[in-house]
Amino acid sequence: MRNKIFINYRREGTTETAGRLYDRLAQVFGHENLFVDFLGADLKARLNNQLPMCQAFLTVIGPSWLDAKDEAGQHRIHSPDDFVAAEIAAALDHNIPVIPILVDGAHMPLRSELPESLEPLARRQPVEVRRLDFDRDAAALVERVREAPDKKAFGHGRWRARTLAGGALAAMLILIGASTYMFIQHILQADVDWQEGRRAAEAQTNRKAEEVGRQARAAAEADITRKVEEAEKQRLVAEQERQARAAAEAEAKRKSEAAEQQRLAAEQERQTRAAADAETKGKRGEAEQLPVAALGAEEEARKRAEGEAQARYTALISQSNTDSNAGDYDKAIANYNDAIKLDPKNIVAFIGRGDAYTNKSDYDRALANYSEAIRLDPKSALALSDRGVVYALKGDYDQALADHSEAIRLDPKSAHAFRNRGVVYAYKGNDDRAIADFNEAIQLDPKSALTFRNRGDAYMSKGDYDHAIADYNEAIRLDPKSALALSDRGVVYASKGTYDRALTDFNEAIRLDPKSAHAFRNRGVVYAYKGDNDRAIADFNAAIRLDPKGALTFKNRGDAYLSKGDYERALADYNEAVRLDPNNALAFCNRGRAKRNINDVSGSADIAKARQLDASACR
Repeated sequence: MRNKIFINYRREGTTETAGRLYDRLAQVFGHENLFVDFLGADLKARLNNQLPMCQAFLTVIGPSWLDAKDEAGQHRIHSPDDFVAAEIAAALDHNIPVIPILVDGAHMPLRSELPESLEPLARRQPVEVRRLDFDRDAAALVERVREAPDKKAFGHGRWRARTLAGGALAAMLILIGASTYMFIQHILQADVDWQEGRRAAEAQTNRKAEEVGRQARAAAEADITRKVEEAEKQRLVAEQERQARAAAEAEAKRKSEAAEQQRLAAEQERQTRAAADAETKGKRGEAEQLPVAALGAEEEARKRAEGEAQARYTALISQSNTDSNAGDYDKAIANYNDAIKLDPKNIVAFIGRGDAYTNKSDYDRALANYSEAIRLDPKSALALSDRGVVYALKGDYDQALADHSEAIRLDPKSAHAFRNRGVVYAYKGNDDRAIADFNEAIQLDPKSALTFRNRGDAYMSKGDYDHAIADYNEAIRLDPKSALALSDRGVVYASKGTYDRALTDFNEAIRLDPKSAHAFRNRGVVYAYKGDNDRAIADFNAAIRLDPKGALTFKNRGDAYLSKGDYERALADYNEAVRLDPNNALAFCNRGRAKRNINDVSGSADIAKARQLDASACR
């Protein structure tokens, strides 16, 4: 029965990846089921004894796979003595499933580039294994191998993978897996034997140290990638809340002015009717022989009182809007209170007071004000959309969607309602519907920097980084002082691996808004990704001073201390992150790893808790 896996590779450029793949496959299928070429091994014996036992044949193809040359300057792939080509040809002849593995951006060779014996390789479906996505790509490779014939032979290996995966994978994220180290050690030692002692023991030791360092950097790179992704998921939720509040603040003045214009028009109509009534009363008074002069004086006094009250109301609303825009919400609320006393049936003051309470995060009072405005005027799309924002901030997304949808029904041209409904869809994880609403909002108001930034966030959440960058560019063009748009664009550049451009955006965001905890935190993540843990910790310190309740920042700083081997400080930060956010799976996971490094047996309980919160955590 075929139950083995043969790993075929060239030493030039692919040894590190082959070692990591060996380690991963050994966890799933067992070391005893893997064959790997070692220098000095007898090629004929390997092909005759090992190859016929293989269920799958994996050939690792790097960027220089085709270009590798022998000492005579000839391409090895066309040489009859090339062990890589000989093994692939033998696997094809034995009808063993051959799976090409493309690493470091390599492409499948064309049929015309291969010798005749290897031409069928060009028709095989490859698997791409990327450094930044190694875990996910390796998992896809495992499934591909399991689909090969005689897959029942690996039943024991799958059971073994489940029992060993917890401890082995957790250790791999911080240090080099023991089996990978042994694999590379064997290759290097075999190479020494093949070179017949030409390299001294000191050179061998240096080579080992360099390989260990390279693998450690690869493990750290994968870990930081997960950090950035997790940071963005949590950042989007917090940032969207801030965006909603910012949207409410930006719209407050416009809404107040629009509502005030409508109210003034209604007031003018009421005054016209009042004048007509006064005239009728005057005529009736004449008929009743009342003093005409006295009646005229009474009507004039009434009109003068109404005018003064209206002027006072308008002045209060204007002053309230000014105070609210300046961030003095308590003073704004006091003036709105006086305005409501003057005219308790006018919705303008209720909406304005609701906005002020929203900005103070007093969501219950904000809801009460918007609801009263809707009671007074059930057709007020503005009050409905504002109330929807507050429901979203309270986490009641279904009620928020209902209010925004009703606002859109009442006013199909409300860019404000479309944008806010899009934010709620983004909260619920429905990025496609969010983008559809943002598209409508942009069509209605193409100069809204906020809407372009919202749509950029949705594209970033989908992993569509090019569209996200395009939207952030437009948001920055419309509002060059938008620190949030710059910081968001920096996150996308970091996700694309363009760290220097990401740092440039974060630096500019911090220059524009030195109180942006978001920009400091994300710049710290990029510094950590680049291996500069000291600068990362300095940025996390600044972010925590600005936002001492940011659980994500404490977790990030804990990761940096963990990378430096400062387990005491790392544990202190993880403890605070868990206190602030008891559902933070990554904080539990990394705290468990830190505890294991100091032989604290409670680390296993933390890792189990992380997996309970998120099955994909702590793999």
